[in-house]
Formats: sequence, C-alpha cells, structure tokens
Amino acid sequence: MNKSQRPVITDEKQDLLDGVQLRLCEPAEQERFDQLLVQQHYLKNAQLVGERLRYIAEYQSQWVGLMAWSAGSFHLKRREAWIGWNQKQKKRRLSLVVNNSRFLILEGFHVPNLASRLMKLCLARLSEDWQKTYGHEVLIAESFVDSQIYQGTCYKASGWTLLGQTQGYQRARPDFYQAHERPKQLWVRELRPGARTILRGRSLPPALQALEQKYPPECP
Repeated sequence: MNKSQRPVITDEKQDLLDGVQLRLCEPAEQERFDQLLVQQHYLKNAQLVGERLRYIAEYQSQWVGLMAWSAGSFHLKRREAWIGWNQKQKKRRLSLVVNNSRFLILEGFHVPNLASRLMKLCLARLSEDWQKTYGHEVLIAESFVDSQIYQGTCYKASGWTLLGQTQGYQRARPDFYQAHERPKQLWVRELRPGARTILRGRSLPPALQALEQKYPPECP
C-alpha cells in the first residue's frame, strides 16, 4: 500500500483513538451487550463458554466496541504443539488459556487502528481482571479469525502469532465436533513472558497450584 492508498486519520478520528477507554461490562449492561453482538457480529451469537469476561470500549459516553473472552478451546493440535504440554498437563491447566471469542467494532466507529488500540488496552489488563474475578491469572490467549472475512491485522499488530488454519470443525456437544467447512486462522499470544514454559513445566508456580488441586490424583 502506498501513501496515497493509506486511510487518512483526521483530527476527529485521532481524538477517538486517544480518548477511547476500555472497562468491564456491568451485569445490568449484559443484555444490551449481547443484543449488539447478535445484531452486528458476523457470528450472530453471543453465547460464551466457561469462565468469561466482557469489555466495553467507550468514547465520550458512547459504546464504540465490544470484546468478549471465554474459556480456551478444548483441543487444538497446533496450540498444543506450540505450548509443548502433554495431555495430562492440558487437562489440569486449560483454565489458564483464554479465548478472544468475540471482537466487534460497532457500526459508525470503523476507524483505522481502533481495533489494535482496543486489543492493546485489553491485553494490558486481562490477566489482572481474570485474577480478580476468578482467583487466577491467565497465561495464554487464543483467537480464531475467519480469513474469508478478515485478515487478522489487529492481532498481528498486537504481537500475536499465527499458527495456521484450523481443520474446520466446531464443537457441537461436549464430546462431539461437526465440520463447518470454514477453516479459520488460529492466533495465539503469551500474556506474560515464559507463559508456555510455565504451562509445560513439571509444577506450576505456587500462586497457580490451587488450580491443579481441583483434580484428584490419576491412577497410573
């Protein structure tokens, strides 16, 4: 893209980028949050799985964007290889992986660089918010991008790693997957340095060991 093709950032748009703020969604706002996802997100679905957090991006008291995070996917071959953990470790530590399950810039606010700005703001606080809400931090973030619609630009700009394409299956029930014939890009990111080393290590740090105590010892 040459300079003449680059989107122009006007003073008004720059004010939006500089002034936008991100906060957690309040319980009383969840209905509106979910309705907007159903209306404007391409998946037309606001259902989230497991532990979850919703974020609202605001500028001058107007909602400009929505982000939702939920439990990490149960099984992803490329992610497991990237982390390097074994099946036993994954079973006991999967709650330390979080999925950016919804990301929506609301209609009327599609400003260049806004998505990457919101991602940066969210990543800076996500693990701390998870700790306050659920009693533990999260170490790895993952997300799926439909490459027939999007390019994953904000993930790339925010330091995420593209692991490749999924196999085109979606979880229909706890133990059953259906082919949907739309493989998606799989993006991942460590939320703190050495996160993968922690997840594949023999023991978790003391602050995280309570997570594994929920699982009874397995009989060899």
